[in-house]
Amino acid sequence: MIECKSIEEVRDCINRIDDQIVRLIAERSQYVSEAIKYKKLPQEVNVPRRNEEIIQRVRELSNHYGLDPIIAEGVYRSMIHEFVQFQMKELEKRI
Repeated sequence: MIECKSIEEVRDCINRIDDQIVRLIAERSQYVSEAIKYKKLPQEVNVPRRNEEIIQRVRELSNHYGLDPIIAEGVYRSMIHEFVQFQMKELEKRI
């Protein structure tokens, strides 16, 4: 992280990071799309145990990187929810 000298510089840095985040979410989305190929039933789409494994891992990573785990958990719970909804729609198209 650099020390910014103006609000514009802060915003430029945030915009740069947002670009990277969206690119990585898009990449994750491609793997989520790949995973749906192996799922045949709705209960295979939303697996609470797997979701909690992801949350636990993200909380640990957030501690490692100096991020409040509550923020990481909230972001990931929202992302997991949206990807589950996406997979359910994709599964419905096949059934």
